[in-house]
Amino acid sequence: MKSFEIERKDNAQTDAIGEPVVDEVSTGHTKRDNANGANEGVISNVMNENAPSNVQEQEQIAPVESVEEPLDARTEYEEFDEENFEKPRWKFVPPTRDQLLNWLPFICIFLLGAILRYWGLGDKPLHHDESLHAYFSLQLLHNLQDWSACFSQTMTCYQYNPLLHGPFQFHAIALVYQISQWLGAPDHGVNTTTVRIAAATLGSLIVGLPFFLRDYLGKVGAILACFFLAVSPSMVYFARFAREDIYFAFFTFLFIVGTARYLRERKLRWLITAAAGFAFAYATKESIFLEIAIFGSFLGALIIWELGLRLQVRSRMKMKSSAARYAPRTGAPILLVLYFIILAPIAKVLFAWMKNLSIYITNPKNTAASDLYVQGLKDKTVAIIPWLGILLGIYVLSILAREMMGKLPTEGKRNFLARRIDPSKQTLLDTIFTMPWTHWFFALLCGWTIFLVLFTVVFTNIRGGIGDGIWQGLYYWLQQQEVARGGQPWYYY
Repeated sequence: MKSFEIERKDNAQTDAIGEPVVDEVSTGHTKRDNANGANEGVISNVMNENAPSNVQEQEQIAPVESVEEPLDARTEYEEFDEENFEKPRWKFVPPTRDQLLNWLPFICIFLLGAILRYWGLGDKPLHHDESLHAYFSLQLLHNLQDWSACFSQTMTCYQYNPLLHGPFQFHAIALVYQISQWLGAPDHGVNTTTVRIAAATLGSLIVGLPFFLRDYLGKVGAILACFFLAVSPSMVYFARFAREDIYFAFFTFLFIVGTARYLRERKLRWLITAAAGFAFAYATKESIFLEIAIFGSFLGALIIWELGLRLQVRSRMKMKSSAARYAPRTGAPILLVLYFIILAPIAKVLFAWMKNLSIYITNPKNTAASDLYVQGLKDKTVAIIPWLGILLGIYVLSILAREMMGKLPTEGKRNFLARRIDPSKQTLLDTIFTMPWTHWFFALLCGWTIFLVLFTVVFTNIRGGIGDGIWQGLYYWLQQQEVARGGQPWYYY
């Protein structure tokens, strides 16, 4: 056997350091190219010594490109310069012609509602309730202008009193006073117009809220809802009236819109909107307790309905039987009827207990003991609240630690009960069990912040504000059941 040295056809081929590449081939032996330190392909060409000379031909071997990357090669990810990379910024995109045409009816109706609410807003003298709200809002403005004096107790500062209802309207009217003073409004910014601006503003905004429920109501239904809100005599009247009624209506509707939109889109901003609407409604009027009962019972009914959707009724019955034709497809209607059958006597017992409790606490013989008991509840609540905050903080930190260690479930993965939920049919249950922890945390944080700022009167009455905000409003509401304004039956209230 003879060894031959075979050169590549392309002598210009070079290795990583620029030297020519030469392959040496021998029988049963391969040399490593020391010039570039890389493994080259081995080509063996064995010829028979006894073969005729005219048959012995030297094969030309085509050049073989190295599959190895150069030593200094970098991946695309490594070459990416994160520091100099400019992230895409939010850019305003003007609405299209079709969008403007879709919005046009809502805009026109909104303007109609605003005109009806702002036109001649200060012409009518203040109602008795309006005068109280105007006066205490002015007092609050003076308190906030000398904020530190409220801590030294050298000044009589505004504090939440359920007799005047929630603190929101006083903060809102005081803010309007301050802005009016900056703008140089007549009467140093305090007049019959400025006291009603907050009511007229929220009364105008409520006209546009059905716009966000178009996928629920349909476009025509949403337009009609906006129109009826705009021209309703009751809505127009209360939107020109500096009382808590229009504020409460707006925030209740805002809570509904935020909840409905979150169920459809699962966007954090809508859950925060719902939380803010509920918190502001809580800080507006004691009717929030009725709202909790109404929406709580509806929420329970909706959950029961969705649970019943998994129970197949008609398919389990014999198709030839006459009862199968009238049976519901799922167990949802059956469970819903059972829910109300069970809930009705519970509600009756609860309302009767509330009536008896109202009679007891309004009895002059029991007033002192009732006041003392409620004060004890306030003190215990104020003592417990910080510990609840600490526990919540520890829980959130534990979640963050698990997230940093990669022990949280991956996004989109369904665990535990979520696996048994049908997202297409059980929307509410799917939302509850798949909600990211950041959503409920920031919603809770938003609601609690609004509560603290308003009920503590911008932190000038922290201890009293927290206790009164949780218990005093409920206590006052129970007392009013026995008053029965208007001579209506007890259940009316």
